[in-house]
Amino acid sequence: MSISTGGSDTNRSIAITPAGTGTVNLGVTRVSGADGGIQFGVQGATRGVRFITSSFGSAIEGVDNTLLASYQPLNIIASNLGLYTVGSNNISFGTNSSVPQMYVSPNATAVNALVFTGGATGNAVTISTTGTDANRRISVTAGGTE
Repeated sequence: MSISTGGSDTNRSIAITPAGTGTVNLGVTRVSGADGGIQFGVQGATRGVRFITSSFGSAIEGVDNTLLASYQPLNIIASNLGLYTVGSNNISFGTNSSVPQMYVSPNATAVNALVFTGGATGNAVTISTTGTDANRRISVTAGGTE
């Protein structure tokens, strides 16, 4: 099945709008387009989410309701959230730059991990370890010669 637009305009939109509190169920959806453009967007009354591909890879972005600009907060909410890479690739974290400020590097044989726990009012934040080793250490290694 195909849904398309007619006419000779270069840019033509398609809108599927439910009535009242109805929903649009797209099932399994595959949307494709050229790199550098919006492949898929979800538009709300004041904010939206767009899915894009570009020269740096794929991205999910929080944007304004035009889906074109004005980055907005993007929250991913789950009861248990996993973020994984394939192979020996890092997970990178950064802000407003293409230079990451923190990496999580893979270790295929890791059995221990760090745990960060926020502190309630008046209490410290806790950095601890978890894992299968009875005695777990934390090692901090600096680079350079100082």
